[in-house]
Amino acid sequence: YLEDTNGGPLDVLKVKALRKTVRGALSNLVNAKLAPQTWGKLSSSGRDMFRNIVERAHPICRLDTDGWKLEHL
Repeated sequence: YLEDTNGGPLDVLKVKALRKTVRGALSNLVNAKLAPQTWGKLSSSGRDMFRNIVERAHPICRLDTDGWKLEHL
């Protein structure tokens, strides 16, 4: 699902950086007391926070429509 701007696969270093950012974003949700028991119960403010953190650090995550790729990570 994740592709670079040319439609190719992300290299290993970019994937590792993305994983690190996702873990940090999840930690931020916990610290803000926005982390739900299941991902499907995440509030809209928590979802916005998560997407903002990841998309700011990795603009490639903005290339999809409506953030569906981040929803499926």
